[in-house]
Amino acid sequence: MKIGETWGSLPQVRRPISREAAYLQEVKRVFVVGISATAAKAAVAFLGVRARKGKGTVGEKKTRRYAFFQNRECEMFPCHEGISAEEFNCLFCYCPLYCLGPGCGGSWTYTDRGVKSCADCTFPHRRENYDAVLRRFPELQRMAAQNCGAENDTRAKKEERT
Repeated sequence: MKIGETWGSLPQVRRPISREAAYLQEVKRVFVVGISATAAKAAVAFLGVRARKGKGTVGEKKTRRYAFFQNRECEMFPCHEGISAEEFNCLFCYCPLYCLGPGCGGSWTYTDRGVKSCADCTFPHRRENYDAVLRRFPELQRMAAQNCGAENDTRAKKEERT
């Protein structure tokens, strides 16, 4: 549902969806992908900022402040080596591309236990890669839709058995 859409079939019960409700729906949709709630909220918030006309500009120059965030008070800051502290971007603290496995585009390895390790990856933490991460969101949406479909199929089969 988009902002301004209505629900209900009778005119007297049709209500517009609030901006906050639309935001929460989007957070829930993104969260299904398997990234942290904080990362999902940040992604949705920053995608929303990009969509608003006139925001993020000073005169004719785009500031793109939405594309960079640091949490210098974090106990782990900076959590990866290979990037200067001034350039380290915390916006994608928990990489939204992790669930793409080998196709994520970063420099990852698998541990002896078969767990994907991104300890040496700096891809989502580089300021210039913000747009590259966002370009991958359609893949994440497809993956989430497939996972939701599989989850719903599993629930339906369980209900049929009982």
